[in-house]
Amino acid sequence: MNPTLLVINADSTSLPLSTDVNCGVSVILINPSIDSLKTGTVLTELCSVLINVWFDCGKCLIAPLDEDTNVCNDWGKCFTALSEDDTNVIHVNNSANIGIGTSNANHKVNIHTDDDDDYALRIEGSTNNSAVWTGIGLAGEESNTKAAIIFKDIAQSYSRGHLIFAVNNDTDQTNASPSDAKMTITNEGYITAPNQVAFSVAKNNGYQTDDAVFICDTSSGSRNHNDGSHYNTSNGRFTAPVAGRYWFSFSVQTHDSGGVVQSWVALRKNGSIVQYNLQHKTGGYHTRFDMSISLKLAANDYIEAYVGESGTSSGWQGSASEYNNFSGFLIG
Repeated sequence: MNPTLLVINADSTSLPLSTDVNCGVSVILINPSIDSLKTGTVLTELCSVLINVWFDCGKCLIAPLDEDTNVCNDWGKCFTALSEDDTNVIHVNNSANIGIGTSNANHKVNIHTDDDDDYALRIEGSTNNSAVWTGIGLAGEESNTKAAIIFKDIAQSYSRGHLIFAVNNDTDQTNASPSDAKMTITNEGYITAPNQVAFSVAKNNGYQTDDAVFICDTSSGSRNHNDGSHYNTSNGRFTAPVAGRYWFSFSVQTHDSGGVVQSWVALRKNGSIVQYNLQHKTGGYHTRFDMSISLKLAANDYIEAYVGESGTSSGWQGSASEYNNFSGFLIG
């Protein structure tokens, strides 16, 4: 049965009670003119009666009265749900803030629990063991919900599922849903981030001459990718989309000709060398370079792989992409 709304008229001198209702009763006092209500005596008795009649619910919704006018002038102050020991269960203050388990509602919803190692808030859907979802929506306006924390059932036993953090960046009024997942923690504990910044590129269009940016032209295929398209295959630069810590590696080799020379390669940040690798090349052999580094970057900083002196007329291997690689990813 639905909760019953008991309204006491301003001119009422009796309290209409019924036992044919359930525990979810709400009591609202509208401009009461009964003098005894001013002290709260009748109100206290009313709560006691309701508790006893409606199966010891332990709940009563009360409206404090103004001492001078004998009415509740500001309904934003007027609602408190009490337990049987008169402690606050639900409190709404004059800022329309809701306190659950506390009267100190400093935010729109404050929840206090005295139970350690337990949930203060639990949200659940109505259909289990099926591929449905439920969650918490977050928004900056009423017209849409652009972010959400979602639990998505995987349609297996015990309502197991994935925890999804979703953000909808469409320039319209569509809402965030599981298809907007930016990070997912699977039921098995794996963490995936489909839009995480990462690239692995290679050069396959010919040898690279000395003293130049090593520009990789291949960003697709079985071993290459360019998630987010932040590596530019035209100028050889990876540009950081956001500030953070990034990991980079560069692997390349010289042609198998030439004589004795100091061969070197580098990684450059915004045109300046941040890591330098030098080897003593002693003849007509391939000289291999492998280097890696973790860097803190600001948004729009760029990183490029640079090749210096190779000691060969052909320069640096770049006609077979399996012999070279430039890669990197956002750590966080």
